[in-house]
Amino acid sequence: MLVGRTDRLIALRQFPAFASLSPEDSQSIALRMSERRLAPGEALFNEDEPVDEVAFVVRGKVRTQRHGKVLGTYDDRSVIGSLAILAELTGGYGAVALEPTTAITLPADEMLEVFEDHFSVVRSALQGVADGLLRIRRSMGSGGFQRVEWDRTSEPPPPLDLVGRIAQLRDAMPFAGARMEALADLARDVREMRLDPDVQLWTEGDPSGGWLFLLHGEVAAESSGGMSATFGPGDVVGSLGTLANVPRWYSARTVTPVVALRTDDEALFDVMEDHFDFSMALVRSMARGFMSLLEEAGLPDD
Repeated sequence: MLVGRTDRLIALRQFPAFASLSPEDSQSIALRMSERRLAPGEALFNEDEPVDEVAFVVRGKVRTQRHGKVLGTYDDRSVIGSLAILAELTGGYGAVALEPTTAITLPADEMLEVFEDHFSVVRSALQGVADGLLRIRRSMGSGGFQRVEWDRTSEPPPPLDLVGRIAQLRDAMPFAGARMEALADLARDVREMRLDPDVQLWTEGDPSGGWLFLLHGEVAAESSGGMSATFGPGDVVGSLGTLANVPRWYSARTVTPVVALRTDDEALFDVMEDHFDFSMALVRSMARGFMSLLEEAGLPDD
């Protein structure tokens, strides 16, 4: 049983997102946390109530579900509830202990304060969401991607100046809701690329180090796991491997002439650290995508 703040502090630092924080910051967060001890069959969250806290499972096993569908099973050192909060779900999801379980919980508003004060926690959360999305997409034959229809008779856009790059980034789904100052900072760092057909962008297993936001043309993607997809204007290509900090999980090549904006990972993280609203826009977009795929496919077993 966890009873004192020292016990909560030790338990908190078991989670990678908090391991790099100073003892003083960790202690401050631990003081805001509460302990939950659950018997088998006892609810951690009720599906008909909004999720208002994040649960860090210290020991035990918990199953989550929504609309009667099992989303996943989580055990020691798992975090439950953050996705629902970040995705701003209007309803909640159910979470039930499958065995005796001990968790420490942090109220949702306190979690968002921690995000604002500690970028390392935001970056770790984003990496976790990207890794989860990647696991789901790998488990789906198509990767869960929808084919984009676009006007193949259209001409490539002219070279973009700073204002043009800002306008394109503003329309990109991951950055929806971000303030202009953050988009301007990112636009200064992105690089416009104009590529011929049949250019190999990367091969499965290559190091990840940035992504492409497609403005014109098509990119074909294939993986050894059977995924085959075509990306078109408005799609972001290569983001999950970059954000999850894992190698490329599919090979990609241009099919037609392509115009794209390339974002390097460190440039992106620098902008995120300087602009909290930008960080949260990206994290919330990723969390919504995760929840949508989670409800469609469930979380695959390790």
